[in-house]
Amino acid sequence: YTVRVYTGSQYNWELAYEAPCAIGAWNTPTIEGQFEYQYRTTWTYPSYYVGPALVFYGGYALHSTVLNYDGTEYDGTVRAKISHGCIRLHPWDINWIAARIPVGTKIYITG
Repeated sequence: YTVRVYTGSQYNWELAYEAPCAIGAWNTPTIEGQFEYQYRTTWTYPSYYVGPALVFYGGYALHSTVLNYDGTEYDGTVRAKISHGCIRLHPWDINWIAARIPVGTKIYITG
């Protein structure tokens, strides 16, 4: 389970970044296909949050692992089928990506 960020243009892509990720659990799989990064948000819950969340389709997003409100990881699991369909990355990885990709960036998800 890996997220890869490429720069360049068609037939001339260069790998810019690579990070381990978690994907949707067996009963809540990650959607596959071609999408566009739509907007950035943070999702908050009573005991934890995820963010930044880079939404690419409905409620699907690339986002941080589950974080405590002090910024430490509540659940830092990656390389597993554990999410509700989103793609989870460690905070340092999603922050690197969020700082570099603009809204409208193509996102390709393959199985």
